[in-house]
Amino acid sequence: MIALAGCSDSGAGPENTAPVAVVRPVTAAARGDTVVLDGTASSDAEEDSLRFTWTMVSKPAGSSAELVPTDAPSPAFVADRVGSYQVSLVVSDGNKSSTPAQAAVIVTIPAPRLTIDSPADEAIVTSSPTTVTGSVSDASAVTVNGVVATVNASLGTFTASVPLTPGSNAIVAAARNPTGNGSPEIAVHLNTAHA
Repeated sequence: MIALAGCSDSGAGPENTAPVAVVRPVTAAARGDTVVLDGTASSDAEEDSLRFTWTMVSKPAGSSAELVPTDAPSPAFVADRVGSYQVSLVVSDGNKSSTPAQAAVIVTIPAPRLTIDSPADEAIVTSSPTTVTGSVSDASAVTVNGVVATVNASLGTFTASVPLTPGSNAIVAAARNPTGNGSPEIAVHLNTAHA
């Protein structure tokens, strides 16, 4: 009788495992920002080279944002609308693909930008109250020395009638918007000479 021994394929390696996609969170973004995504923490157990495929799953209504490029470890998009942008990343080692990793980028209204156009710094005015005008963006409310200014959002301007006292005055403007972001205060020093 001849006994046949079983043969094993000792040359077979371990089964290839699927890579893991990871999207690092974006902590903060404002409308108009270029948002850079980061998928570099994605990994493969066999240390194979990874191919990246990004998808913009959803974006705010009216947004034309597009991921560029979609096959890079760190693509980018311009956040042109306030709201939530959902992105997805799948990585492949050439044999298997990861499960999608998703992340949300929440885009808010940027902090207001504010300048005082008139009167000029160190200007001499001869009457009180004086009219203060300036430029503002992304603000729903502006105050000047505590006086609520009239804001023309379409023109990006504000106007306020501010009482002064004889001598040197400081005019301080501040702006806020619905997200609660405030602008830096701006001081204009005035020498008031009453007739």
